[in-house]
Amino acid sequence: MLRAIPFALWGSAVCALLWPRLGPLRLPVALYVAVICAMMWRAAAQVGPAGGWTALLGALLFAASDTLIAFDRFQAPITLVRYPIMALYWAGQLLLALSSRAGGGPGASPPR
Repeated sequence: MLRAIPFALWGSAVCALLWPRLGPLRLPVALYVAVICAMMWRAAAQVGPAGGWTALLGALLFAASDTLIAFDRFQAPITLVRYPIMALYWAGQLLLALSSRAGGGPGASPPR
């Protein structure tokens, strides 16, 4: 559970900064932030002596991409933000996909 703390803090900070401008989207955004926090936490749970860093880095890059989208949409437009958004998104997706091929973590079926 201790691994969840940094992600809960990140989610709380993002929600607090965005909250005043979310209006009727408050509940959906808060739920989405909770899901992203859970994704990062579960990726962090895979980190251990055998590795797991690929999944965590992928989750962090994906979350960074979504955070940029949120600040661009709900705070203030960020010039040329679509480039880092897409770079972070694709890098995060690639790392998450690679982490699933690397063994899948505890309880995963052995490769055939």
